[in-house]
Amino acid sequence: MRTDDLIAQLAAAGARPPLPSPAKTITYWVGGLGLYFLVLIFWHGARPDLAEKLQQTLFWGELTIMLAITTSALWVAGWLALPDGVDSRWKRLLPLLPLILLAGTLLYATTAPDALSLSECLRNHHFDCLARVLLYAILPALWMTVAIRRGAPTKPRWAGAMIGLAATSGGYILLRITEASDDPTQLIVWHFFPVILLTLLGGAFGRSLFAAVWKKKNHKIP
Repeated sequence: MRTDDLIAQLAAAGARPPLPSPAKTITYWVGGLGLYFLVLIFWHGARPDLAEKLQQTLFWGELTIMLAITTSALWVAGWLALPDGVDSRWKRLLPLLPLILLAGTLLYATTAPDALSLSECLRNHHFDCLARVLLYAILPALWMTVAIRRGAPTKPRWAGAMIGLAATSGGYILLRITEASDDPTQLIVWHFFPVILLTLLGGAFGRSLFAAVWKKKNHKIP
């Protein structure tokens, strides 16, 4: 498109209201997701041994790591909504650090003598846990997708991955608070795997999710 035509098109469209600052957007997301998952906790009810679990350092550590994953993914996604958002690679990779830490912790825990083997875990058929993590993530993921589409993300795949990671990490936390299941193998297969799955799917479909934004602006995604 010629520059004169682009200027004419922008003038005809008129000024668009400015996007909220990333800090404000991230604050909305944290508050909204926190309220959403609190409502679900009250709806499902807490696990019967929650008071006992909250006295265990490992349980607190696991929830703290997942909170770090959720908040850091929200932070990255909020900045990626702007074309001049997170430029440095290490900032975009920040959520992967606690994610790797949790994966390593769970894998190490599977070496315990009382941990289920993979075949035993699969025979339990806890597909409901996997489905619940994914279902809990649908509304937050849609909400964040709509918010980011109002911007101009130049890293659409990474933005999609961060949306998936933030939404499913919240679902993981919710399931740990409401579901009395602590075997590390089951946590990897039925709780942690959905987090990785939706993160990868978000990254895979991120370009198509946000390509329309640049198409409307008559530009190609950088």
